[in-house]
Amino acid sequence: MSADAHTLDRVGAGAPWRSRAWGIVSALSVTETVSYGILYYAFAVFLLPMQRELEFSAAQLTGAFSVAVLVSGVAGIAVGHYLDRHGPRRLMTGASAAGALVVPAWSQVHGPATLYALWVAIGLVMAAVLYEPAFTVLAKRTGVTEARFHRGVWPRKSMERPDVAQPGMLSSTWRPPPRARALAPRPR
Repeated sequence: MSADAHTLDRVGAGAPWRSRAWGIVSALSVTETVSYGILYYAFAVFLLPMQRELEFSAAQLTGAFSVAVLVSGVAGIAVGHYLDRHGPRRLMTGASAAGALVVPAWSQVHGPATLYALWVAIGLVMAAVLYEPAFTVLAKRTGVTEARFHRGVWPRKSMERPDVAQPGMLSSTWRPPPRARALAPRPR
């Protein structure tokens, strides 16, 4: 067991760190699930109804969503700088409020220009409320950095379960680790 995993294991269930950390994890689990459902996955649910009602092509609609993802990625740089200087509370709260305004505005889209402008706004909201800022909250509030998390806690569990994706696996290669490949079903 690494020193970091030992440190995390040593903290008792009733310790303030654990109760505060698990409270934050619980709250973020719910809010991130809802945020992803509304800002990201709802697009796929509404794609065909939007295509029928607005008479836009699938390319026009998915292009708008792609713009949102691109805007989110580019805005993520500024979001990261803001989070480093000021913390996540104001940004995530403000962006959640903005999301509550732009998502209903989605129902008022009638032309391609309005659609793309709306998805630029949704992309900005996505940058400020999805996973990256949430992980900043966890790191700042619990003291568990990404390096400590990867080195001390996650690898032990993921090595025991080849069906669980390992951190960094997808960024380094598209292939699963050798043990998972050995267990994977073979094409006939």
